[in-house]
Amino acid sequence: MASKKALALLGPTASGKTSLGIALAQAFEGEIVNLDSVQVYQELNIGSAKPTEDERKAVRHHLLDIACPDENLNSFQLLKRALKAGQEILGRGKLPIFSGGTGLYFKALFYGMFEGPHADWDYRRAFRSRMACDGLASLYEELRLVDPLSAARIAPQDALRIERALEIYHLTGKTKSELEKEQVYDCPFDFV
Repeated sequence: MASKKALALLGPTASGKTSLGIALAQAFEGEIVNLDSVQVYQELNIGSAKPTEDERKAVRHHLLDIACPDENLNSFQLLKRALKAGQEILGRGKLPIFSGGTGLYFKALFYGMFEGPHADWDYRRAFRSRMACDGLASLYEELRLVDPLSAARIAPQDALRIERALEIYHLTGKTKSELEKEQVYDCPFDFV
């Protein structure tokens, strides 16, 4: 049976992930899969600690500079690309090394993520208008009533996540927690 082994390097910007990833890739015949929410975007180089051209030449990197800055690349889309890259690396007999600082991406890689509906900008404008008039607390209360499981995991001050959970409910008729329960995921990698 072919190896499914993979490595995960998770840490904040400028913590040494790039140099460690390169050293590991060179020692264990690996390739690096970027899981950083900023490094996926072209032209966003300042403050992202993207690997240099020399570092990219030393070891093959994936999912760097794959989107334009105005492109909306969501977490599910990036997860699909990361899974594909990792499986292609395994197919070449090499070790996938997933590296980044975005915890959500690693959580999705380890445990999966459901594909929610695309953002509805009309809904989001209406949500923000309601928030301006009624306050975030009233929207959090609505979420608490329709999806108490999600509300329990979202801070009452987290407007973005409250907005998304309510958006999912209004667009699908199902709660975020229902959709999460329906999702079946078997991680294709054995992380060491």
